[in-house]
Amino acid sequence: MRFKRIEFTNYRCFDNGAIEFAEHPEEGRNINLVFGSNGCGKTELLFSFTWALWGYDFKKLSGKEQTPWPLSARLYRGLQEGYIGVSEKSSVEVVFEERGTTYRMIHAVTFTKEGSRVKQGPDEYSFSWTDEHGEYVVPLHDRKEINPILNKVIPLSTLSGISFDGERMQRLSQITNESKATVKSVIDNITRADFFDSAAGLFDKLHKDVVNTIKKRSARRSFSLGNEQDLDRLELSIDESSGIVDQKEQEIATLAERIARLENDKAHISIDLEDINKSRELIGGQKECERRAGELERNLEEREDDFRTTMQEQGYLLFSGQLLDDVRAELKESDVPTGITAQAVQELLDSGCCICGEVLDDAHRATLRRLIELLPPLSINGTLRSHVDAVDLEMSKTKARLKENSSSVRRAQKELEANEARLQEIRRQLEGVDDKRVNQLYESYVDIEANLRKAKEEQGEAEQIRDRERDKLKQLTEKREAIARGSSELDDFSRRKVFLEKAQRAIALTRDRQRQEALETINDNLQRAYATVSEDARNGRSLWLVQSDRAREYQMVPFYRSQVEEFLAREGTTWDAASMVDRERAVLAYGESNSTGQSKINTFAFVRAILDFANAEKDAESFQLSRSYPLLIDAPFGDIFDDNLLMSSRELHAFADQIILMLARQSYEGVSREIGPYVSRCVELIKDESKGLSTIQEAAI
Repeated sequence: MRFKRIEFTNYRCFDNGAIEFAEHPEEGRNINLVFGSNGCGKTELLFSFTWALWGYDFKKLSGKEQTPWPLSARLYRGLQEGYIGVSEKSSVEVVFEERGTTYRMIHAVTFTKEGSRVKQGPDEYSFSWTDEHGEYVVPLHDRKEINPILNKVIPLSTLSGISFDGERMQRLSQITNESKATVKSVIDNITRADFFDSAAGLFDKLHKDVVNTIKKRSARRSFSLGNEQDLDRLELSIDESSGIVDQKEQEIATLAERIARLENDKAHISIDLEDINKSRELIGGQKECERRAGELERNLEEREDDFRTTMQEQGYLLFSGQLLDDVRAELKESDVPTGITAQAVQELLDSGCCICGEVLDDAHRATLRRLIELLPPLSINGTLRSHVDAVDLEMSKTKARLKENSSSVRRAQKELEANEARLQEIRRQLEGVDDKRVNQLYESYVDIEANLRKAKEEQGEAEQIRDRERDKLKQLTEKREAIARGSSELDDFSRRKVFLEKAQRAIALTRDRQRQEALETINDNLQRAYATVSEDARNGRSLWLVQSDRAREYQMVPFYRSQVEEFLAREGTTWDAASMVDRERAVLAYGESNSTGQSKINTFAFVRAILDFANAEKDAESFQLSRSYPLLIDAPFGDIFDDNLLMSSRELHAFADQIILMLARQSYEGVSREIGPYVSRCVELIKDESKGLSTIQEAAI
């Protein structure tokens, strides 16, 4: 199957325009690249295929154009403000080809101003096709006629299985109804589940008719033999047991659906709670940042106080350098003899004579005594020089101390700023976290767990009653058939009944075997695909698609091969020799959870696995069909980094014969070497902010 063209008229965020898709498989170029920055309509484009073919609930596109209608918001507002009777039509046309037949689907809706409100008209469809011989079929307009044909080409659940945006990629590896429906749809489509269902329905009807015939003719024979009362009682018992079996089958089916819904709700709440637990970790980080902020502020205040104290007590020394230089210069020029000290004068006074030999009189003695009082114990020059050196040393220490204080202040300021930045980032991430909602989620989770346990207990009890009544019904039926023996006509109908029951079992067994083989093949594909897109595969990590565990059916479980092989070795077997059930039991024993980026890588592997399965040539004797589906994918590389990004982008071209890839240009730059060689056509979505509309333009890569 290939998409050939999509055209928009007044649809959502798009101005009128079209995209022609091109492939050049002979050159290995099979990627149609659509550039678009955030808000330009990449996701709108992705889901326009679904709306055109099957319809889509636009309320699911949270954060996109805030209207739940296909009509563009600008035109819708114009209708609201316009005159009564004015109308606008929104439509999408999709042209696609499958096995030589070209199909054309147009989905349109008209909106009209009626009174004070804008009324949405009914969905209008035009579905036509031209076969490989050029024969044109008149368009169909009734969905009851369109759906069976469209289901054979691209069922809704299969279309969902080949259409991915980043959010869906993250969630697909979780246990959800969506992921289960996607896997089941692809398997049912390839294994001809519709054929088996039709056959089973036909044989069920034939079996019911034969049983009723036997019942009526046994009654006539019983009457002729005179034991009609025994047969009447037997028929009443058969009807009663049959009614109980049917009732319990319905109860079991209803409970199975309820359990599936509860498991789905539980999975979604688990995802939300995982996000909330991350939020709680952020809250813990916020409290730590707030506590740290107090410490850092106190530390900053202490550093600033140290700086101020040093400046107040010794800051004057910073300005003493010139003074000290001046004192040193004066000392060099001073005429005070270096040797004149108080001790030298005292020795002269004690000798009683001048150094010239003259005896000191009282006047000389008095003068020398006053000189001793004025002179320091050492020389004046030496004292001043010592004092200058001491001040100089203290000044150097003060400068170093102030420099260290200044550096400490700056470091404290930077730490405080970094802490504040982290605190603001945490607060930003915590916007919208509601403690009340957290409590409600936990309460809902507990209620779901309780309801699950109760539903599973009721299911088990219903299965026991059903199985008991089945055994009873079998015995009663054998008694009735014993009465009918001896009549060649009844014997013939009994043989028909046995044949039909064998046919019913054969159909069920063949359908189950086809499904089992398909799942085993997809699992093998999944592990091979994972090895091509995940760097963790180098360390022995792999993926398993759950097959037999009903509660986790169709979930992707990461595991390490070495751990599983050790488990199997203890069981006395190997991976190659073990049955699928034993492998799965070992995988589930050591299975892991998925991180955001790893979930996307798992989905990459899953998409590759189901597309490889669909596209593979099937055995001529097999009931399975080969289906070549395209891949529509929007912004797949977010939260994927390093070798995971390199490997997944390098392998993307091999996923399908046609790939429609939607990316922002800046995202493409990181994978251009891996994607570029396989691009067959490139367009770009350009948004006119003044109109709120995106146009489709040719682009270069």
